[in-house]
Amino acid sequence: AAFINKTFSVHGLEQPRLMLAEETVRGLELNVPAEELVKPSPLLMKLGAIMWRASYGDNRSTDMTYDEKQRTIYVGDDPSKDGEFAAQSGVRFQQICSYKRDISWLNVIHQLRISSYDKASV
Repeated sequence: AAFINKTFSVHGLEQPRLMLAEETVRGLELNVPAEELVKPSPLLMKLGAIMWRASYGDNRSTDMTYDEKQRTIYVGDDPSKDGEFAAQSGVRFQQICSYKRDISWLNVIHQLRISSYDKASV
């Protein structure tokens, strides 16, 4: 969590409202095997969905719905660990490469349809 906060600060970005860092997961004191608390375990995606829902007052603790999975993209830099995590969780994956970071983020924007971004103009 400290590293994530520092990274956001260095880049002048607003701190995330929700963070599912290693410390967060350990603090939950879940009674599950240790391997369920690290990628690629889909339990982490479920925990993230529960946190997100709770931030809107929805306290369901069920698995992600089909619709939620369709609207989720896991973004990461490691195609093995992050890509496998996304696959195990049933969501799309977008790799962020240091040499084409801007285009990778534009792909996320386009896939989520959160902008009038025109992929052909890049």
